[in-house]
Amino acid sequence: MRLLIAGAALLCGVSPTLRSLAAGGKSVHNLGTKVFVAHRVRLYRFPDHPAGGPFGSHTIAFVTVGRRAAFASVHGEHLDASIAMVVAYALQLERATSRFVRSRSSA
Repeated sequence: MRLLIAGAALLCGVSPTLRSLAAGGKSVHNLGTKVFVAHRVRLYRFPDHPAGGPFGSHTIAFVTVGRRAAFASVHGEHLDASIAMVVAYALQLERATSRFVRSRSSA
């Protein structure tokens, strides 16, 4: 069984969250970006365990959707799975945002 950590946050909270998740003052390693299903995915790796805390050696992926960022990290070193999950979250955010905008404009 694999553990998945995923969700969405306002963009203003993303950078402080990355810094706070990196244990012991160690920084998160930037792995660059990939494009997957027309989404730009930002990729990071936490420092090796134990320096990276409970997320040591794990990867995490972010996609920006408007003023929010979707994020996903599959337990262990499963970068492809993290990318697939974060894009799935981003697609859901896009759908929810477009429904919200349509409902507000028709009110």
